[in-house]
Amino acid sequence: MYFSNSFLLLDYKKNATISSTLREKSNEAFKIREFRQALHGYNLALCFAPEGSQEMGLIYGNRSAVFLELNKRSYLERCFKDIDLALRNQYSEKLKQKLEQRRSKCSRKMELLLSIPDQRMISSPNCLEIDEYKENVLFKLQSPNPLISAAEDFVQISKHPVRGRELLVTKDVPPGTPLVVDKPFVHVLKNVLQWDVQHCHHCLKEIMDGIPCPECVFAMYCSEKCQKESFEKFHRYECPCWGYLHLNHAPRYVLLTLRLICILQPLGVTKLFNKREIFDASAEGNIYESESYKTIYQLVSHENDHDDVENFSNTMQSLILVSLLEHVSTFFRELDLEITNSANFRPWLTSIILHHLQNLPCNSISLDELSVPSTKTEDFSINAESIKKAQLEQYASGVYTTISLINHSCDPNVKRFNDSINHGRMCIISLRGIKRGETLYTSYTKSIQDSLQERQKYLRDNYYFQCSCQPCAENWPLLPTLFTKIDQKPRFRCQVCSQGILRKEYCGSCKKRRTSQSKLVMEYDQNIQQFYKSYDLVLQNDPMEAIKILIPVLKYFQSNIVQPFGKTYMAQDTLKRALDLIVYFPNNYSSL
Repeated sequence: MYFSNSFLLLDYKKNATISSTLREKSNEAFKIREFRQALHGYNLALCFAPEGSQEMGLIYGNRSAVFLELNKRSYLERCFKDIDLALRNQYSEKLKQKLEQRRSKCSRKMELLLSIPDQRMISSPNCLEIDEYKENVLFKLQSPNPLISAAEDFVQISKHPVRGRELLVTKDVPPGTPLVVDKPFVHVLKNVLQWDVQHCHHCLKEIMDGIPCPECVFAMYCSEKCQKESFEKFHRYECPCWGYLHLNHAPRYVLLTLRLICILQPLGVTKLFNKREIFDASAEGNIYESESYKTIYQLVSHENDHDDVENFSNTMQSLILVSLLEHVSTFFRELDLEITNSANFRPWLTSIILHHLQNLPCNSISLDELSVPSTKTEDFSINAESIKKAQLEQYASGVYTTISLINHSCDPNVKRFNDSINHGRMCIISLRGIKRGETLYTSYTKSIQDSLQERQKYLRDNYYFQCSCQPCAENWPLLPTLFTKIDQKPRFRCQVCSQGILRKEYCGSCKKRRTSQSKLVMEYDQNIQQFYKSYDLVLQNDPMEAIKILIPVLKYFQSNIVQPFGKTYMAQDTLKRALDLIVYFPNNYSSL
């Protein structure tokens, strides 16, 4: 049987010896002031420490010493928290006096720091405006759609004969407009079974002072609240299975599928089995509720596009997951006997799991965080060089039932941004003006950074379609080529017929004389100057002002310049980086 060799799982259970070894190695890192490594080691040690043990108390006590040394308000708050946790977990009586002395020292440091201005206010004076914009503009629907719970009221679901369901807008929208705010129905950390102790396994928040799952050695949480919510909602069913799945190198889509079933819980699965209905994705007039299981079931599966190897692998994985839920998890024990005794139940559950093993991979979306290199541990500020070098790195995957309806183009008109402190909440922002009736497109690849052949192969292999977007059909030059053409001369578009290209003062299509060449060039130069001004503002960490200047520049490029044009994509990238700073940067203030 898949999970019969239980002796192989000894290293994936709570073990005070392993925990003690990890703690001692972390102590060594602390002595040489390698605080990042020390914190990582203490968090790993907590994963293996038996719940409520003296070993757990020692780890919390030692970790509090790291936060005291870091000497920042947020770290000192963590120091207080860890001291309390140490005392709650059988902390050695001999060492309690030392721990209380640390608390007193922490209090004195906190009093001193409270008299100093907030460093975030110094490094980013408009941080309150940024927070307001993030919460009340980017991640809040201004006019919620009564038929699509996660979209604005000017977003509509349409069905294309080839592309299937897609989203379009029912009015003209300018660049920088939020269109969708969605939460993942299910999410899982990229390294969930590889001891990711830097993120909360429930809300996905970045953490340094994690609290471990009391049962397994993998899950870590930002708070006892998240620990409890996770256990109640799904983790209590998946938790016993993780050691087996880790041992067998289960891919991420398998973990997503298992968690999806666990989120439904035995009661939800029972209701679905009793209904025995296959949800009709073509039903008209229904509300598209992003938090409903019906919407995630309806997502395209490409089941007829999989080859024999994929079909065999998915079938075996579905059988394995059903067996784990029955024999290892408590899931089956909470089902009614009438259900478990039914000859149809296991084949039915296997078919449901198989369906999601097929439809989750091509509908899962990357959750990213901004990795910002910092030259000094003590500094909150981010300089121009680090802003230029900052990269988005994936840390989790999620399935968003509304955002998954957005189709692909190698020249996308929207961009995804996820909030890494609120359960993977994600918003969709327009990168350019989108006209009424126009379809929303995101990019499943690196856009036109990769060659046509690379893009086509990736999309065929992973999403089972041949891309026929404009850049592919016309074989546009790649972005690196466009970016290196600093002196690329614009081709001006006729503002009357919108089709022709102006040659001097005449339209090549309608042949009529238009604006003088000198006026066109002057207007172009003014917008180029504004673009460079916005770019400088981004490097000065003033994204709000940069966006205000960028919006009209992007409108001008789109309306007046024939694409592809390098400066257009430079301006779009500048908008993306400004939004990156708003969405992701606040989470890096306390990073080591």
